[in-house]
Formats: sequence, structure tokens, C-alpha cells
Amino acid sequence: DPKDPRFKVKCIEDLECFSTGPPWYDYPMRVATNVPEDCENITYNLFTPHNPEKPYVLQETKKSILGSPFNASWPTQLYIHAYWADQGSIDRELNKKDAALSNYHYNVIVPDFRDHVQIPYFRSVANIRVIAARIAKFLKYLMAVTGIKPESIHLIGFSLGCHTCGYIGKRIPNLGRITGLSPAGRNFVGTAEETRLVPTDALFVDVIITSGDGDYGLQQLDAGKCGHQNFFVNNARRQPGCSLLENTVPVINFMKDFPETYCDHIRSNTLWSESLRRKDCTFRAVKCKSYEAFERGECTEFNSPVAIMGIQAGHVPGVGPEDTLYLDTWAEPPYCNENNVIPRAMRKVTPKPPTKWMLNE
Repeated sequence: DPKDPRFKVKCIEDLECFSTGPPWYDYPMRVATNVPEDCENITYNLFTPHNPEKPYVLQETKKSILGSPFNASWPTQLYIHAYWADQGSIDRELNKKDAALSNYHYNVIVPDFRDHVQIPYFRSVANIRVIAARIAKFLKYLMAVTGIKPESIHLIGFSLGCHTCGYIGKRIPNLGRITGLSPAGRNFVGTAEETRLVPTDALFVDVIITSGDGDYGLQQLDAGKCGHQNFFVNNARRQPGCSLLENTVPVINFMKDFPETYCDHIRSNTLWSESLRRKDCTFRAVKCKSYEAFERGECTEFNSPVAIMGIQAGHVPGVGPEDTLYLDTWAEPPYCNENNVIPRAMRKVTPKPPTKWMLNE
């Protein structure tokens, strides 16, 4: 019963009221539901080809937006950081920004809300609801001032940031694209669609899953199928080049929920950046019933759909949210290599790429 006295409602001026009741409470998947905070201090750092290094801090005012380097003729990307964020987390998003601007003309916005996604984990899970509401409100204002369409906006989230992107997409009809990098599993596996990233949150949702070992990893794997296309890299298990030590040491403190230095978990970020920087190689993946069948070469471009992972991803006939797309990568950069593209027995074939989503390609 949402009116159960155990549940609370918090109303935030100029946003809405947020309840801790169902579906946000969902036994046994969501048994700890914190009251979200106001989350007022969000910084919107804008980067463009004209200011690739020094951010222009956007304010939610007409003067700030019109006086900025924002170019309404370019697509807009937002990089949404993860839980337990510090400067290293922001730097990770800035690295992806650098990759995006290395080959493309984008308006890149990197919101910084690190103060609101600190330990404990359940506090952050609650707060991203308000963070998403504020970012969605900001984007609607940006659209009103600049005239850009929601179809030209692309959100890229990492870990908990994937679900933040989903919440934003739920508030903006016809949002162009959401890319989820290693979606967080805990508190999101098996919960209501309202509480997590789902394919209907944007016109195109693609998800890259790289972590699947251990308790958190298994939930990570289960949470993976959040998109129209779900890419399971190296079976979304131990990533080549990630040692057991690299995967274990950072996760000793359970309440800190596996910091972002978790090697398998953050590999999705590196693969995404590589797809932006490189035009000489594409991450091709094939739809297959299992990784074992994929490894045996049973799924080929001649009997199963092939999709591109990364920036060039787009809708492909015969690939849907219920399907799994498999690919292998190398253990070290560059991770993409045309010689390890599926199927292994036919490495020199080149499938016809899908229609590209990007508006400026």
C-alpha cells in the first residue's frame, strides 16, 4: 500500500513530489528506500570544438545559453557519471568527452553532481531520481531557448548513471538516444520499468555490458538487457587484461559498492571511447543464443543479424531487446581489431553496416 506509514513523500519546489513507496519499494529487490535530497547544486560543463578543454558552465538562463559556444546545428551529448563519484570519476567522463570531440562536432555537456551520489549506495539510488528530474528540466529549457529537437540529444551513462539517463528519458518524449555503459545491477534487477533504464526511454537505447563475475557482477549481467541492443563483450565476464587482483582489491568495502576502479566494470567506458576515436575499425557483434554457440562459430553474418557496437550503433532488423549480441575484444588497446571480429572462422567478411544514428555523419 503506497499509503503505508513506512513510506514517505518529499515535495521539491519547481519539480514534483517523490515517494519512497512502490514501485520504489519493491521487496526483495528494493528494501531500503531513502528519501531523496534536493540535489540543487548540479554544474553543467559545456565543451565544443571551439572550447574542447576549458568548460563553459551553463546556467539555466537565456543569457547564459545564448552567450555560450553551444551550436544548435550540432548533436548534443551528455555524459552522466556514476556512484561514489570523485574527481577521478569526472575525469573518466572528460576522457569520453575528449574522444567525442576528436572526430565529431558535438555539444558535449558533462553534468557534475558528485556530492549527491556518495555513500551509502541507497542514498545515491534515491537521489538520482531528483538529479534526473533537474537535468530533464534543464534540457527542456535548453531546447526551448535554442530550438534543438529531443531527437538530437544523446545521453551516455555509466553504471548508476545508466538509470539516471533512463529517468531523464522518461521525462523527455522522443529523446534521441541513450547509451548505457555497464548498467548498475543492485536495486535494479527485476524491478518495475519505472525504476530502471528500459528501451522505451529513448528512440534508440544501446547497452554495453562488460562485468559479470561475482555477486555484484551477476546482478550486473542480469541488469544488462536494458536496451534495444544489448552487447555482451567477452560474454560480459572476466575481461581480457583484467587480473583477479584488479577486480578484487577495490571491492573489499561492500558498502562502497565496488568503486569505479573495478576493471571489468569500467572497460565499457574504454570501449566506448575507442569507438569514438577510431574510424579504421568497428566493433561488430552477432546475435546468438549463447556465448558457447558464438565461440563455436554457429552464429555468422549469413545466418544471424550483425550489429555495430559503439558510436555507430543503430537499429538493425532482426535484433530486439530480448536478444543478446556477442563479440570478443583484445586484452589491450586497441581493443577492436578486424581480425577478431565474428565469426572466428570467417574473420575477413565485412557485413553491411546499419544506418547510422548520428546526424552529422
